[in-house]
Amino acid sequence: FFEALVQRILSAPQEFSPAHLAHFLLSCAKVRYLQEELCELAFPLFERPDVAKRLSAESAAAALTAAGYFGERSWRAAACCTRLAAVARARSGSSLQGPSSFANPEFVMGLVLASVSLQRS
Repeated sequence: FFEALVQRILSAPQEFSPAHLAHFLLSCAKVRYLQEELCELAFPLFERPDVAKRLSAESAAAALTAAGYFGERSWRAAACCTRLAAVARARSGSSLQGPSSFANPEFVMGLVLASVSLQRS
């Protein structure tokens, strides 16, 4: 199943939004399905500030979490981290009720893994 989806993405990457890619990478990471070619295609997108600033907090957190689970050491996470910081600042003056990446233990674990991975690189 995952291989078929990966091949579809690799054959026509323009048909998939960065948000879809982030969540698909996270799904792959959850089941420990590492496909190097997909990672080489997708993770550089999230390094770009123009792409990261259009991501929702959930999508930016998904990209960071996937990178952490996969142990992506060469990936530069600054753009996604900046996006999450901007969202956190924007939300700090409002209620944080409802679904939030910051309240999801899975995303928090991914952020921790990403931080550790980045410190080792």
